[in-house]
Amino acid sequence: MNTKMEMLDTILVYGFLTSFLLTILILGSLYVQPRIWMQDLPIEVRQTIPAKTKGEKQQTLVVLILFLLILILIPSIAVIQFVSQPTFFQAWCIAYAVYFIFNLTDLLFIDWLVVCTITPNFIKVKGVDEYVYKNYAKHLKDFMKGMLIIIVPSLLSGSIGFFIAKYSLH
Repeated sequence: MNTKMEMLDTILVYGFLTSFLLTILILGSLYVQPRIWMQDLPIEVRQTIPAKTKGEKQQTLVVLILFLLILILIPSIAVIQFVSQPTFFQAWCIAYAVYFIFNLTDLLFIDWLVVCTITPNFIKVKGVDEYVYKNYAKHLKDFMKGMLIIIVPSLLSGSIGFFIAKYSLH
């Protein structure tokens, strides 16, 4: 198999794995406690509802740690598992593409389908009007910001994966 196909296979497998795990984490945590994700609400809405309780802050921390572990480790593993010895640029591209697949999944499935279109009761924070959840443009804007933001974690994941792949007996 040529390097481009190996790279594409790696990106797709680990991109969908990352998306699957993070979607379960996000939707599961929304089901348990939607206020964990209050920081994603517009600032003017957050100012009208009570601040997170100590318990909600602890739940948020647990979800954040799990989120970051998945977000950093899986793209790193993708680079390590890449059959050819990756160049640093290939490692970064693999990690960035894995993040991109999640960012796109987040926009299309979680934000636009679940939050904006279906808007199940379990995602709603008490005191927040229904129209707040229907803002497709906000989610698109967040997706576009995400395209830039993922440069940093993809450099981290790509670097971790690159150095482990390069210096291990792989």
